[in-house]
Amino acid sequence: MRVQFQQAFRAVVLMAFVAFLVQLHQTGDIVHYINPKYEHLSMIGAWLFLVLFLTQIFRIWSFEKPRHKHAHCNHAGHKHDHGDGPLTLKKVFSYGIIILPLATGLIFPETTLDASIAEKKGIMLSLGNNGPNSQGEEGSEDPVNQGGIPTGDHTAFDPNVLTNTMTSEEYESKIEALKQSQEITMTEQMYAAVYQEINNNPSAFVGKKISFSGFVYREQGFTQSQVVLSRFLITHCIADAGVVGFLSEFEGAGELAQDTWIEATGELTIQEYNGKQMPTIQITDWKTIEQPEQPYVYPVQIQYL
Repeated sequence: MRVQFQQAFRAVVLMAFVAFLVQLHQTGDIVHYINPKYEHLSMIGAWLFLVLFLTQIFRIWSFEKPRHKHAHCNHAGHKHDHGDGPLTLKKVFSYGIIILPLATGLIFPETTLDASIAEKKGIMLSLGNNGPNSQGEEGSEDPVNQGGIPTGDHTAFDPNVLTNTMTSEEYESKIEALKQSQEITMTEQMYAAVYQEINNNPSAFVGKKISFSGFVYREQGFTQSQVVLSRFLITHCIADAGVVGFLSEFEGAGELAQDTWIEATGELTIQEYNGKQMPTIQITDWKTIEQPEQPYVYPVQIQYL
């Protein structure tokens, strides 16, 4: 009996993936990487890795007699590797690709997307393209509308159960109530849906009182009274994260550090910024808060049955 060290290494890598995914689920950190609606898929992935690991451990030990080793592989053209061949550069490269995501997840600490990421994504360009006339006539039926938020894929997140669904009737009822209300509260559940409605038709909301929270983002060219209060919208995973937020104005805004989380209330107006008309919040009351346990917002699941 001989130990196949490459097979043993493969088993260790598979088990490491299992442990890593299980840890993310136990700590709840999995929602910092993917949309909660895909949580069950990541658990399925963990079970598949476990099955592969159990299969792999039987390949670690070889019971073949030396004289019969690879006797069936001596035919011309049969050059496949059973895991006990020499460690080549090609193999090292392949192993490296496989363990790279695992290594980065284990070595680098988990961080929350912040203002530095928003800057790289060009937040003001994104927000400036949210107006109804930025990509055509108002009411455009483009399936991916202004700001990159999918039409009909509205935001909702229930931090208690990590999933949140509503019927189309319930959703339409909330939107209708939003249009009729003079005071708007951007809850975790409806954050991006409210944001989308306001950007689709900002003139309909001018003068209304709005309360929301977000992290501070400032860029060159802002006055001392201007910031963007932002949240990251995650459709599938953090790789597709986009910024949603409002240009906001209030005295002392320039003194706030980037990434400071604040809760604010103000009046919605329309203001020109770099030649673009965009919704702007004139803040009348605000306070700093701790970063929410779940800083991201996610698309809701609409039930049409």
